[in-house]
Formats: sequence, structure tokens, C-alpha cells
Amino acid sequence: MTEEVLFGLHSVREALKADRREMGPLWMQGTGSGLAEVGRLARRRRVAVQKASPEVFRNLDRKRAHHQGVALRVSPLPRDSVDGLCHLAAERHEPPFLLILDHIQDPQNAGAMIRSAELCGIHGVVIPTRRACPMTPAVSHASAGALEHMRVAPVTNLSRAVDSLKRQGIWVGGLDAEDARAQAIESMDLNRPLALVVGHEGEGLSRLTRDRCDFLLGLSMHGQIESYNAASAASIALYLARQAR
Repeated sequence: MTEEVLFGLHSVREALKADRREMGPLWMQGTGSGLAEVGRLARRRRVAVQKASPEVFRNLDRKRAHHQGVALRVSPLPRDSVDGLCHLAAERHEPPFLLILDHIQDPQNAGAMIRSAELCGIHGVVIPTRRACPMTPAVSHASAGALEHMRVAPVTNLSRAVDSLKRQGIWVGGLDAEDARAQAIESMDLNRPLALVVGHEGEGLSRLTRDRCDFLLGLSMHGQIESYNAASAASIALYLARQAR
């Protein structure tokens, strides 16, 4: 099993709270209330706490990782399935509410979207296994630890996953303001079983994914520049969909 090293106060704290991974040891250097809290959580979870490992922190420094004096060895994030995400919604007696990342490649963008998704109460994220950013410690850090609470379903074929969701009665809406068919998001009824799709930072939705969407959504813009970035657009759309529910 490949192990990973989470870094930064938020990621490590949320991993300890979520308790979804095998963990340990926890390495710390320095002092402060944030580090003290992480240490308490680790001891509560019976995770070994050790003094700073020079090698681990040198490694993180070389990667310019903002570790804040804390690092935690963990097993990979648990993998879920598309059906598993739908079952979670059913268990909660809620209409499914999912986020699909269509070949998002930047860890900062992926993390920002997952942070917004977790705050908006979605049931899970669907990601392709190829040509996309994997759910690494860098994504956890960019999400301020939200990834540690998020259920993620990696799929080998995104088009087939979208078809599966549609067969289960879930509406699939793609964010694509530049497509002439896109409807203003504020005019759409988002209070339904819904999967929102966000496309690649530069190229937008892939053709196969776009063609499978039930509808396309655009965000109104009132300034001089051309568009919102992918993470901002996803956050706005997720918030509006949550409000509609």
C-alpha cells in the first residue's frame, strides 16, 4: 500500500477528525495553539506523535509545501463508487447532489472546488482516473482539509459514469458559459437530483461530457474580463444549487 504524507494544520487536523485513513506517525516542529490541538487529537486517536523528522520536513520544504510545522503519514484516501454516492444520498433521505470534475488538473483548483462542495453539503465528487489531478496531499491542503471528509468516486470512463447517473434519475448540468445553448443558472430549477459538471481550466467541458449533459449552465457576468475561473464558477453554482434545495 502506497503511503502519503499530509501537511499543514488544516489537512492534518481534519484527517484526525474524520478518522478515515490509517495514520501515523505524526511529526511536529515548533509550538503554538494549532500544533497543540493537533497533538491532542492525535493522542485521542492513539496516533504516535514524534518530534520533527528532518528528512520529512526537508522534503516538504523542497516541494515548497506550506507545512506549518506538522506532517502526518497516512494511507491513501478511501475510494468510493458512483453507486455508493447515490446510496449515501438515499440513506440521508436527500435527493442526490454531486460534483463531477471533468479533467481538472490543477491541485489548487481541485482543492478549492472540494472545499466549496463540502461546505455546500454535496454527497460526493466524481473524478476521472486519467488526465486529471489525483486526490493528493496537495489537494487536501488546498481544500483546507475538506477532502478528508469528502467521498470521492474515481472512474475510468467519465461518459459511462454520467450515463449511469442519468439512468438513476439524476439531472446532469454542465457549467459552460461560452456554449450558445447555456441557460442562465438563476433561471434554472436546481431543486432536483443533480450532478454539476465543471470542465478543464483551459478547455472547458470535454465534447463527450458536454453532449451527455441534460442542460448547460452559464453564470451572469457584469465586468470587463471574459469569465470566472473554474473554481469560482463551481463555488457559485454549488452555492446557488444548495440555496435552491
